[in-house]
Amino acid sequence: MKSLKKILKGIGIFFVAMIVLGALFGGDKQNTEEPTNSESAEQTEEALTISLNADEIGEYGKEIILNEGTDSEIKVIAYYVPVGKYDVTNDGQYTAQVNVYGDNIQTTEEGWEEFEVGSVVLVGPGKTVEIEVKDNHQFVRIVSPTMITLVKK
Repeated sequence: MKSLKKILKGIGIFFVAMIVLGALFGGDKQNTEEPTNSESAEQTEEALTISLNADEIGEYGKEIILNEGTDSEIKVIAYYVPVGKYDVTNDGQYTAQVNVYGDNIQTTEEGWEEFEVGSVVLVGPGKTVEIEVKDNHQFVRIVSPTMITLVKK
């Protein structure tokens, strides 16, 4: 009987020691567990949404002049949005042309300056299309009265 009491006492001391050691060295268990679905949804970043109006430079726009110093100067607003794929929605009343150009200016045989073409898409009012800005030397160009919303994927 005495040996059983010693064994039970030893087991009790062992478990108490394990609990104390676990508390000291185990760390915060909540930080090591995988987040639940609701935690993941809360931690997900909101998608980047950019509104562009062809008549406004805004946060991403930069004015570029083609054929500078000639009678045929053309002022262009180049929208340098972050690299990536975007869903583009036409917020205007008319079909819009959305261009992705490279900022490498080329001169045609006739002597006119133009941008390096990346892609061109048409999007009807209220419709959505996809574009891709592949590098930091590409920009989006739209012309008045175009208003679009870009949502980065």
